[in-house]
Amino acid sequence: MLARLRGRLIVSCQALPGSPLRDSTIIAALAQCAERGGAGGVRIDGPDDIAAVRRVVAIPVIGLYKMRESSPVYITPTFDAARAVAAAGADIVAVQATRERAATPHPLPQLIARIHETCRV
Repeated sequence: MLARLRGRLIVSCQALPGSPLRDSTIIAALAQCAERGGAGGVRIDGPDDIAAVRRVVAIPVIGLYKMRESSPVYITPTFDAARAVAAAGADIVAVQATRERAATPHPLPQLIARIHETCRV
């Protein structure tokens, strides 16, 4: 999977809540445009958008789940979020790997190991 992405453009196809583009069908269309334009992969936020994109593109989908709650760690902050991303069809699960994660109950090495073992991504 990483060999398919090496040296290739990864296009982030996301829309904020309230945006006119905030619809899974539109996100999937943007991902198709990225693929047709030569992107090596797409970066998609949220299980619904990931599932919609997975149905229409053949390139790798890097999935994440932004959960802006009370923690400074908001990109796929928990195992349950990672499992939802993988179940939706992501080829790779993106997690926030910043120093803020050290202060959470989800240490990065254990989270990554559990994602690999359980989700097979």
